[in-house]
Amino acid sequence: MEGLLTGVAVSLVTGLGSGLLTWRQVVYIDAANFTAKGLVIDGLTRGLGISVFTILLIGLVSTLKATGLVERLAGADRASVSGAQGAELRIFSAVSMAVLLTTHSVVAILTVGELANRLGRLAGLSAYRRANLLDVTVCTYPFLLPYFIPPILASSATSSGEAFGMPRVSPFEAGMYNVYSWALLAIVVVAMLTGYGRTEGGSGTR
Repeated sequence: MEGLLTGVAVSLVTGLGSGLLTWRQVVYIDAANFTAKGLVIDGLTRGLGISVFTILLIGLVSTLKATGLVERLAGADRASVSGAQGAELRIFSAVSMAVLLTTHSVVAILTVGELANRLGRLAGLSAYRRANLLDVTVCTYPFLLPYFIPPILASSATSSGEAFGMPRVSPFEAGMYNVYSWALLAIVVVAMLTGYGRTEGGSGTR
């Protein structure tokens, strides 16, 4: 939220100060149609769909938590935690399953967050390590698989190049050739298997 609000503020100051924007472009009242218009209203309108989508997904999160499905599949009991690596693999598997089911990174973290904290503390993983496992994992699949929004948007954006002779990229191609996200996925797997960075951030008591 801080980053978004700061970005909006800096953009407004820069645009208005340089003369690239006017206050009427930012927001104004359309008295004839009894409504408000402008860049701010356009931004709010475009975010409405994803906001409703996220709210509806919270119901799915509650259902998953109530059934205990995620915890059972991850083996989230004291006896099943076989060291730090075993806990990391279970956290990774649980959040992977959550993001693949919900198609939403934040919702996946909310679903698995409590589980990750409990498993991480039992295995002595620091809060820093637990957060990295969750964050890096959910930042991979949504940019790789064709049924997530980012590859679909990337594919849609390439359609504007057809008039210039550029081929349109399918959502599948947009994901399969996303080298950055594949690299992130490889890094998190290697970090779990080798233990790289596991001691950073102190103990897992928080």
